[in-house]
Amino acid sequence: MPSFALQYIYMKPTRLLTLLAIGIIAMLVILTAGFVTVYARATEKQLSSYGQSILESNIRYTDTVMESTKDLLDDISLDSDVSVLLNYDEVSASDLLRGLRRLYKYTSSNYFIDSIYIYNRKQHTVYVSSPHIPEAVYDISEFPDPDAATTLNDYQAVRNMEPIFRTYHAFHPTVSDIPYLSFLRYNTLSKADTSNVIMVNIKEALLTNLLTEDSQTSLLLVDSNKFCRLLSGSPAILSDDMKDGLLAELDKGSHEFTRVIQGRKCLINTGSVLHGHATLVLVADEGAIAHETRTKSYGFTSLLIGFLFVCSLCLIILLFRFIWRANQAQLEAIERAHEEKQRMLESGKRGRVLAFLHGESEASVLPDTISELVLAVLVFDSEERRPSKKEFCDALAKNIDPSAFLFATYEDDGRCILATRTGSNVRNLEQQIHKAHPDISLFVDEDCPVPLIRQRYEFLCDAIGYRQFSGPGKMHTRAGIEHQATIEYQIPKATLKTLSATILNLETAKAMEMTESLLHELSACSYQSAQQAFLTLSILLDDSITTLEGNNGLNRRAMSGTLLYQLVHLPFIQQVPSVIEPILKDCEQTIRQTKRNRQNELMERITKITEARYREHDFSINTIATELGMSSAYLGKTFKKASGKTFNEYLLATRMEAAKELLVTSTMPIEEVASTVGFNGIPYFYKLFKTMNGCTPVRYRSSRQG
Repeated sequence: MPSFALQYIYMKPTRLLTLLAIGIIAMLVILTAGFVTVYARATEKQLSSYGQSILESNIRYTDTVMESTKDLLDDISLDSDVSVLLNYDEVSASDLLRGLRRLYKYTSSNYFIDSIYIYNRKQHTVYVSSPHIPEAVYDISEFPDPDAATTLNDYQAVRNMEPIFRTYHAFHPTVSDIPYLSFLRYNTLSKADTSNVIMVNIKEALLTNLLTEDSQTSLLLVDSNKFCRLLSGSPAILSDDMKDGLLAELDKGSHEFTRVIQGRKCLINTGSVLHGHATLVLVADEGAIAHETRTKSYGFTSLLIGFLFVCSLCLIILLFRFIWRANQAQLEAIERAHEEKQRMLESGKRGRVLAFLHGESEASVLPDTISELVLAVLVFDSEERRPSKKEFCDALAKNIDPSAFLFATYEDDGRCILATRTGSNVRNLEQQIHKAHPDISLFVDEDCPVPLIRQRYEFLCDAIGYRQFSGPGKMHTRAGIEHQATIEYQIPKATLKTLSATILNLETAKAMEMTESLLHELSACSYQSAQQAFLTLSILLDDSITTLEGNNGLNRRAMSGTLLYQLVHLPFIQQVPSVIEPILKDCEQTIRQTKRNRQNELMERITKITEARYREHDFSINTIATELGMSSAYLGKTFKKASGKTFNEYLLATRMEAAKELLVTSTMPIEEVASTVGFNGIPYFYKLFKTMNGCTPVRYRSSRQG
């Protein structure tokens, strides 16, 4: 246990006050919990009694409906007019009319009766009084309530006055399905499947005692088949979890219990109805009932207890705040002292290691049994996401095998030093170091004798410059560095000349390929050779780009002047392509666009001169070349490249269009027209006109003017 924790325990006055505060809090919590528990149970019992009273009123209402239905069936069975429909083999029109009127009277005079069916088995006829069925007489096979037809035919599956829960599927699309509670009356003394049957249908919705729609109380009916029906209230309460829990409680025989439904605590009361054939369930929101009955409005005693509890709690909080502040100040002082002690110990250990490595102390920091070790100098390649040197050394100590770890420390300039026992797999060591931080370059001596540790450490520190040429995240061994130091390299002049020509010719892809190849070659040579070669390459790139921009009139010399400085100060030469390639691509795009603009400008000047002077008989490409001070061959080549046809073809087409316009719009003789637009010979004009237009000038004029 930490020392500051022990001091916290042994502070006797503080400890006494703390125990006192804890005791007071515990006493108040126990008293409050007891009061709340007793009060909650009493309240729940009272609310449950209120819910049970609501349920009993609905049970009485339901039983009253059933008794009234039984009386109605008795009346129908004894009614002489209805008896004709029920029992006679032949029914006259007048008897049929009286019987149907009697059925309608029974239906309309009883609020809770929705429909009545009379089934005369001998006639296979059903007589109907229902607001949902259009006809009053149906053959049993065509009766539009097939579920009722099946029950009327097979009545022995149901006892007299046994409730039947079913749904009438209306055939008319405007009428929704109607859940029915149906009752049968038939002659139990008749032989099987011979009795006539009376069926009375009651809408299940009428079983509720007219609960309002905005009430927080819902009424459910659970039949003998464990099927739940919502009589009133919100349909959202009929979730699968709620139904499963309700049926489980009913199986246990529970009559009063609570459940959380949709995040609200609900009281549930149950009772048997319909002579035990169904169970009526009342689901009531406890909060809603409590608000209606006001059973949870606290009286004066409750308010007084709450006030005393709040006052005591405030006093305890103030007392505890005073104790906590005093203890916090002592804990902080102890923790600061502990941290200072740890810092001094770590600083002393780091100082001894650095003094040993720098030769400032002969006292070894290694065990006497160590004769050789693996020495590594680690350098961060990126300043981003760089941890503190101490945190990184601590991470090394955690990630490296403790049996191989000797020490890890750091220099003030950011270098970290790691020493492990010999026999450590260097590749595994590299993986463990990169696990602590991925952006690290390693310089490793795999078999460093302890007496030579100072010289080897200096050697590894001097080799840090190699990482500029090898790239980030690489491992360099002492043997590899010594071998690389023997390799001399110089970029051939022919290669430099070719690279420069490639840049000037705007061959960007080839130039980048050559640059990357040269960078790869110089990364494998000695440090001095690599420095010299990289400086030569940087100067060439800067000069070539400057020349490229100067030759093409690009006003970006200020940017090019900083390129050499930017290249030689890159942390890694592998970043050179990412600097050079955008510049070359931008130059290439700008130069090509400039050439296109110049070509368009030249074409525009040629076109304007031609339109102004094409009527001259001696006008040609030489005339334009003389006016512009350019070579006629260059102008002809440029015109051909830009327009796809020679200048002579363009000139003839221009003159021919002018001649065609004069032939149509004027009465000049054809010889005068040819001379006006610049043609020297009339026969030549006739021949050329027919070749280009498919007809002679005379016919062309007559066809256009006629």
